[in-house]
Amino acid sequence: MGDPREAALDMLALTLWLSPEDACRRMSAAHPKAAPNRRVLAFGGAALGIGTALIASASLVFAQPRARYGAVGLPAGFRLPFPGLPGGEPAVPAPVAAPAA
Repeated sequence: MGDPREAALDMLALTLWLSPEDACRRMSAAHPKAAPNRRVLAFGGAALGIGTALIASASLVFAQPRARYGAVGLPAGFRLPFPGLPGGEPAVPAPVAAPAA
């Protein structure tokens, strides 16, 4: 599947020459299982002046795998890497709920 940040950076590079829609189509044709990192697309889109157009296009073309908990047992999703500060990661891992019987 590759690194999601790498796929996002490749798509941002393609938008220098192509529209966001064409960049997504070409990335999908080259790497059908790619899952570009949306946070990287957001930062890059803002830097390139295309806003959220690339995220909107990528949402239509690529499946975004989601899980309740990430690899280290913390809730999945974007968090700032500053434990204990407002908006940062929790200082302790979130409890894992027992499966329903």
